[in-house]
Amino acid sequence: MRPILSLMVVLMVFAFACTAFAQDEIDNPMYQKWATFKVGTAAKYKQVTEAAGNKTESEIVYTLVELTPEKAVVEMSGSMVIMGNKTEMPKTKMEHMAKVKKIEMPAQVATETVEAAKPKVSEEEVEVPAGKIKCSLTETEAKVGEGAVYSKIWSSDEVPGTMVKMTSTMEKPIKSDTSITLIEVIKP
Repeated sequence: MRPILSLMVVLMVFAFACTAFAQDEIDNPMYQKWATFKVGTAAKYKQVTEAAGNKTESEIVYTLVELTPEKAVVEMSGSMVIMGNKTEMPKTKMEHMAKVKKIEMPAQVATETVEAAKPKVSEEEVEVPAGKIKCSLTETEAKVGEGAVYSKIWSSDEVPGTMVKMTSTMEKPIKSDTSITLIEVIKP
């Protein structure tokens, strides 16, 4: 009888520990951004960066290649043109687990390197090559050293990965402008 009681106590402690561990996990937003789409769905983007007098253009495709209740696997592929030379980028797979451990970053760590104003969020319909899409627009300004980075991100749950468009401008230490635009949503 005593071994059975000991086993029951061990199982109860194990169950409590598993429950406590599970409570430290949260839904992964990256998983959720892909989980509503079918395997084979892809989002194709054009990225343009101008910095220090140089222009780089890229075409990037994110494709959902695997989806289970535990994870979404997204493959990134594409090409880039640097100073007139086209280069194919190697395919890269990213696993987005359905649940991730909750991490709380101390406020001091977050503010030591970047000072950011509170983001401005609004609704806006934006027209991109993939179509006219109603989006949530998030505008941010972050001071980095002596410079600042101004960003706008248009996102929609109608798009795999949610990003529809992004613009980012930095004045110092090097002037740079980057834009990423959704060209096409490919459905299986």
